[in-house]
Amino acid sequence: MSSPITLTLYSAAEIKRLPPPEWLIDGHLVQNSIAVLYGPSGGGKSFLALDGALSVATGRDWLGRPVQQGVVIYVLAEGASGFGARITAWEEDRGRRRRSRRA
Repeated sequence: MSSPITLTLYSAAEIKRLPPPEWLIDGHLVQNSIAVLYGPSGGGKSFLALDGALSVATGRDWLGRPVQQGVVIYVLAEGASGFGARITAWEEDRGRRRRSRRA
């Protein structure tokens, strides 16, 4: 049995007292948040997202921005068969190969 989802409601005064955001990718992605990346088909969204995800996983800067290293869960909703080549290209571009781990 899973725990129920809780929802916290804040007043305007409480929101003003919240701590500043902690960046996972400086200026682009806040820790403990949900992000959406959208654009036209073929615009590079998947590679941009993969680049950010692998940068966080390895702790390497993303497009010149500091990154806080952490665990990444990347959900492939489509095109999974082509992602292996993208990961290999990323590793070769960064000069690093990562050993694959499965939970």
